[in-house]
Amino acid sequence: PHLRWSYQTLGRSVIQLKEGLITRGADTKTVLFAFCESQVESVICTLAAHTAGWVHVPIGPEYLRNPKEVQHMITAVTESTNPAEVVFVAAKQENIEQIDQIHTGCNTIKVCCGKCPDSWVPFDSLVGKSISTPEQSQQATNCSPNLTVFFTSGTTSLPKACLIDTARWLHALEPSLTPGSVVPGDLF
Repeated sequence: PHLRWSYQTLGRSVIQLKEGLITRGADTKTVLFAFCESQVESVICTLAAHTAGWVHVPIGPEYLRNPKEVQHMITAVTESTNPAEVVFVAAKQENIEQIDQIHTGCNTIKVCCGKCPDSWVPFDSLVGKSISTPEQSQQATNCSPNLTVFFTSGTTSLPKACLIDTARWLHALEPSLTPGSVVPGDLF
């Protein structure tokens, strides 16, 4: 359903996801784990996490076939960041059962793209909500240092965490994604 989006639609979706997760308990000490492939939900998760100041951890859904590695990745991030809340976003329904087996040691919000069990929040229910005005949303954003954590193979059997300080262009990009900030004739 997300084949043709404007920057305005993308910006609205980012704000909606961020605000929807905040209303469910996400705060400035949240870590968002995105088990998504290259799809629009992945882009929305990335931008929402960074505009909210959350730690963002993209993990390919194929890694869920190895529960030991995934648990290691989750534990490495949660032990080093000590989050108040963890968000899991699953792109596929078949990943739900595997993600339900992950232990975080803190409150967890689970979001699924598509049909999901009652204990999970449908992605579309977050992205379809009304949003505050762009000014209110920007005021509510209390950005801490933005980090993305990528995992890479190493010389041992478990993946190694690579912390990336997110480029500051995201703070400049967010206002341009808000409704009404781009008019015909604007050049980028």
